[in-house]
Amino acid sequence: MDGNVLPRLGNPTREHCRLRVVHKLLHGVAFLLLLAGCAQNTPQQEWVYKTFNECKTETNALNVSLDRVTPDGRIYFSAFQTQTEVNRVFACMQNKAAQQGR
Repeated sequence: MDGNVLPRLGNPTREHCRLRVVHKLLHGVAFLLLLAGCAQNTPQQEWVYKTFNECKTETNALNVSLDRVTPDGRIYFSAFQTQTEVNRVFACMQNKAAQQGR
């Protein structure tokens, strides 16, 4: 064999391919389980999501969406047409917070 020529490797066997697929699947499942454990909401976030949905329904603010809630409960709204609906939802949430002593 010439020193400049690498030995020719054969094709991987079916068993080898199956093991690689299983290995990758196990890594993917482990990663998803890790993410699921990290994705729990804080009590503040849970309160905001629940109260936002209640207030959106109560005020009939159809064009308001809740974009993001930080772990400490800060909220980020957006409105598709007018700021008035955001103001109504926000006022409703403030009233509920005051009633609950938050």
